[in-house]
This record gives sequence, structure tokens and C-alpha cells, in this order.
Amino acid sequence: MQSSIRLVFNLILTVFFLVILLPIGFAKEPVMISAKKITEQEIPTIDGKIDKVWDSVEPMEIELSGEVELVNTRIVYTAKEVYFLFEWEDYTKSVNRLYTYTSGTWEASEDNVDSLNILWNLNMDKFNQDGCQILCHKEEKLSAMHTRKPGEKLDLWRWRSQLTNPLGYADDQYMQDVIGDFEGDTTGKRPDSGRSGYFMNWDSTKKRPLYIGKQKHSVTLFKDEAIVVNDSTKFPEGMVVPKEALRTPEGSRADLKAKAIWEDDKWTLELKRALSTKDLENDVQFTDLKKGYIFGISIHEDGFQDEHATADLLQLNFK
Repeated sequence: MQSSIRLVFNLILTVFFLVILLPIGFAKEPVMISAKKITEQEIPTIDGKIDKVWDSVEPMEIELSGEVELVNTRIVYTAKEVYFLFEWEDYTKSVNRLYTYTSGTWEASEDNVDSLNILWNLNMDKFNQDGCQILCHKEEKLSAMHTRKPGEKLDLWRWRSQLTNPLGYADDQYMQDVIGDFEGDTTGKRPDSGRSGYFMNWDSTKKRPLYIGKQKHSVTLFKDEAIVVNDSTKFPEGMVVPKEALRTPEGSRADLKAKAIWEDDKWTLELKRALSTKDLENDVQFTDLKKGYIFGISIHEDGFQDEHATADLLQLNFK
């Protein structure tokens, strides 16, 4: 009799676990990454080269889900700024946002650029448990990235090989709950205040670029050095110009200094930002060095939207 009762009791517990607990799931534990304190005399130069100070920091191998498997990460900080070093394999340097002049018309390439993005949680309820995956939504057969509840925001840092790297910056943006058009994408991404470091190099009325380079083939085009296109401008067959022209960013969009070098089938990216900024609403503020800061990383290899690798749930700790 007791054996039968015990059997029934165990069966009830098993059913309870399967029906009640499994749908709830288990919260993910973030991967801990430590930042090392350094002196002002040790700060690295943001140039994509590995300075001596980085040799004193043990690289953290962060696993990603996607075509990029690992990104080695090192972080140091001073009383004023935090510095990041990222290294990841990439067998093709992608700077492919281009127009090509062919048979009297300009054709846009379908390829894209390499990029690294960092999302910092500002006030999104479930980001600390689920990471970046919680941002993906399917709405009217359209995949749109945005936060879930009104007022929820994430700080978004975007480094891109062709659009920001030549300038020595990463773009400072944020993610909100309201979606709309931004840079040709339906998304919750929005720019911080200030001037972008890039703008579309296209005259929609004339169906031609606004600027061309001095060479027949240009993958980088600085506005100050470019040639303004007019009705008398001659285009040689096969001429290539970037889809975006570059200029120095201003305001909050210029908060992130960043530079990367592609060499030996690998990107080496250095990035720095002040521990605190003036944009209290849209920027993560590293003002409490005793707390952990939750973030996620995505790396795009000549792609955008779903074509990326991610590390969803990481935590930065200042030591």
C-alpha cells in the first residue's frame, strides 16, 4: 500500500515538473568579463594595434552562435574611460556598400560590410535573463528588432568596417520599443543626438551619386576630399563609389572612438568611451564600478539582419 502511494506521489511530482516548471524555463547565467584598472600612463592608443598594456590582460574567449565562433575580448579602464579590445577571425574584409557605373547607369551592390555591435541594457525588464534574443519579433511577416514595453531602451554601439572605421569612430545609437524606418530598415534602432559620421551618397532626382572620388575605384569617400557631381561630370565605365560619404561625427553620436585593422584573416578592433556621458537618457553610464553591466555582442560578416553571430548575455565587472 505504501509502495503504491509513493509511486503515485512520485508520478504527481513528475507531472508537476513537466507541466509547470519546464514551460517557465531556467534563467540564463551571464558570462562574466572583468575590466582591469590601469593608470593614465598605460592607456592604449585607439589604432587597431595591440599596445603593451593589452599583454597584461588575459583574453576572454567569448563563444558566439553563428558563422563567427569566437571573439577574444580584453577590457581595461581608468578613472575616466573604459577601453575594449576585440579580435575575431574573418577570412574576407567586407567593404562592399558600393555603386558601379555600367553602360550609362549606376547599379547598387547587394553586398554589405563587416560590423560589430554591442547592446547595453538600460531598463529592459527581461534582457538580463534572455539577452539579445528577446529583441526579435515577427510582425506582419517582417522581422523587426525593438524592445518590448513602452519606455524600454538599450544603448547600441555600432562599429562598421566601411561606414565608421575609416573615421576612427563607432556610431552611438539606442534601441526603443517604437519601430520605424531607420537607414532603410524597419526597426527600433534610433540615432543619438548629433551628426552622423556618414550620409547617403545618392541624388534620387538625378539617379546618380552626390560625390565621386578622385580615383576610378573608391571604397572610402571622405566628403571634404570628394568631387561634387554635376551635369557635366564624366563617369568612366566601371567606376565604383561608396553608397555613403563620410564626415566627422558630432554630439553624442561621436562618443565612441574606435579603430580596427584587418590582417591575417582577422579583425583587431580597439574601442573606448568615457565612463559617463552627457546623454543620460540613451547611454549606459558606468558610474557605479561595484555593479555589473549586462550586454550582448553581435558580429556581422558581410551581412545584416539575420546574418550574424551573437553572444547574448554577458556581464562587465570592474575590478
